[in-house]
Amino acid sequence: MMNKLRVFLFVSMLLLGATANAAGWKFGVGATYAGGINDVVDLYEDNYEAENPFTDVESFAIPIGAGFIGRYETDSGLIFNLGVGPAFIISGDISHTEVPLSATIGYAFARNGDASPYIRAGVVSHYVSGDYVEDSDPGALTAIGVEFGRNGGLNWGLEISVDDSTVEFEDFSKAGNTELNSYDRQLTLFFLF
Repeated sequence: MMNKLRVFLFVSMLLLGATANAAGWKFGVGATYAGGINDVVDLYEDNYEAENPFTDVESFAIPIGAGFIGRYETDSGLIFNLGVGPAFIISGDISHTEVPLSATIGYAFARNGDASPYIRAGVVSHYVSGDYVEDSDPGALTAIGVEFGRNGGLNWGLEISVDDSTVEFEDFSKAGNTELNSYDRQLTLFFLF
C-alpha cells in the first residue's frame, strides 16, 4: 500500500511541477485538526492493553497533521484540487500511519475581492498501515472555506471539511472488526504560494 502512495505522490508532483508556471496554479501547505483521530488512538490503546494485560497505556495525541495541496483555478472560478494529507502517525510500541489523498472540484465566489469564499467536493482515499489496520474505503470529501489575501500580500485561508471515508481496524474488545471515520470533521489553516 505504501508503494502505491509513493508512486501517486511522485506522479502528482511531476505533473504539478511540470505545469506550475501556468496561470492559475497555486501550491499550499496547511495544518489540519482532524476530529476522529482520538478514536483511533483510543482503539490502539485498548487493543494494546488487551494484548499486554499487565501494561497500562496512557498516550497523548494532538490530532493535528500537515498536508499539501496543488490547486488550479480557471478564469470562470472553477477550482481543481489535488491534496496529500494531513498525515497522522503513531509510533513506538504500536504503529499507525495514515495519509489521505484527495481530488476535488469546486467554485470560488467573489474572486476579485480580497476574501473569496469557496465550496468544493470530491473523493478521498486514505492510505493506511499499522498494527491493527484491516482495510480502508474511499469516501466523499466536501468543504467550504474562505481564501484571504487574493489581491497581494500573504495568501491564506480557513476551511471546514467533512470526510466520510472509513478505515477498518481489528477491535479486540469486540472480538471482530470496527470501522472508524478517522478524519470525519476537519478544520484547516492553509497558506498558498
